[in-house]
Amino acid sequence: MNQRRSDTRVQRTRRSRIRSGRSLGSPLTSLVLPALVAAVLGALTIGCGRPGPPRPADNGLNLSGLPTQRTTDGIAIGDNPNTSGNSFSRGVSAQFGEAELSRLYLQLNGPAVKSRLRSYVCPTALPSFTITVVLWYEGSYQERLVRLQMTPPLYRQDGRIEGGIGYLFEQAVKALDNGPPIDYGYRHPLDGSKAVPRPETDTYSEPEVHNCDRSDDQNRDAGSGR
Repeated sequence: MNQRRSDTRVQRTRRSRIRSGRSLGSPLTSLVLPALVAAVLGALTIGCGRPGPPRPADNGLNLSGLPTQRTTDGIAIGDNPNTSGNSFSRGVSAQFGEAELSRLYLQLNGPAVKSRLRSYVCPTALPSFTITVVLWYEGSYQERLVRLQMTPPLYRQDGRIEGGIGYLFEQAVKALDNGPPIDYGYRHPLDGSKAVPRPETDTYSEPEVHNCDRSDDQNRDAGSGR
């Protein structure tokens, strides 16, 4: 029981950083440690991030043709690097760099993803949109992660679009990231023992897929087995 509570505490600490929703280049949010825990553990830092392994060199990749913004905090590819207003996020390894981010951008803006997303909502029309992807570098209070923004934010009006783009985003990142989880030095709050780095878990499930060549009634009949 204590171990489960400890694991939950560590997971909540991680997610509190991932869901920040800030824009690239904004100040990092400080993590305030509970005074009671600090006292019990002798001021031991719990769940506090630290710089991860050195990032792969990205200088050899030519991204001159992509709308790229670089800062000391990370890299954004797309026309809207402000990722506030959604929770599309996935932690990545130190091996996920600018090359992988560019492939992710091209894939999520490509015809295959848009066709798949359309199959989740048809016969409802899918408006045109663009996807921006942002890679945040790891730091003292920041995990290395990838975030996404859809412009316009169609996911706010349709849960199928939200679930669909979230699923396609997670699957694409997972396929591109082949490195091990970064060890941020997290510790369990109850006893201060080391928390073993764990792979990312999926947040989204694939929505129901419709045949866009059928009518709405035909899709409902197919889904019910009639």
